[in-house]
Amino acid sequence: MGRTSATFGAHFCDEAIFDKNWKQLDQDRRFYFDCLHAAQTKQLESAIAKFTPLPSKIYAPAHGPLIKYSLSRFRFDYQQWCQQQSQQELKVALLYASAYGNTATIANAIAEGLIQSQVAVESINCEFASSEEITEAIQTCDGFIIGSPTLGGHPPTQIQTALGIILANATKTKLAGVFGSYGWSGEAIDILENKLRDAYYNFGFEPIRVRFSPTAQTLEQCQQAGKTFT
Repeated sequence: MGRTSATFGAHFCDEAIFDKNWKQLDQDRRFYFDCLHAAQTKQLESAIAKFTPLPSKIYAPAHGPLIKYSLSRFRFDYQQWCQQQSQQELKVALLYASAYGNTATIANAIAEGLIQSQVAVESINCEFASSEEITEAIQTCDGFIIGSPTLGGHPPTQIQTALGIILANATKTKLAGVFGSYGWSGEAIDILENKLRDAYYNFGFEPIRVRFSPTAQTLEQCQQAGKTFT
């Protein structure tokens, strides 16, 4: 039985169809995990728990070779990497919503910077998260970063809800960050910044405002902001 997934992939391409020389893929596999999954270990562990009992003989990830020879080793590695993330001394909750994908792209770049600085990241798309999940993340984090698009001059409802949860649950000692993308105006970013400054939160970086799609240079700056956030 084979199952296709973004899990267990690698940004790697050669003529080999299967992972017979799987040991040579270790660095590529870890790099793929850090880029795509390190900020979502809760969801990842839940997914692995669901398909691990299945009698699979081959995994067919969306990227990289088919996994046949290293099934058990790869599951073990992913479990270890998830545990390493959860054991980091500092944890940041990264909350966002994204209208056209640009704010999500910025969030991913910030998360990469945080992870490179040995910070555990819990990335939460507020469009799909419950209030309980957001509340738990805010209560257990050491800092939080919130990002939003601007829709009709305001943050979307999900971000307004998340902001209310932050103001009600995040102590003033927790470091804050704000980012977002916009088309013709960026009021949502200003609203988030002003609400948090009025509540006396300190910022780990100056609010990031990106008009339309972020460039490679902008994403590098976002990554650097994540690296220096703490």
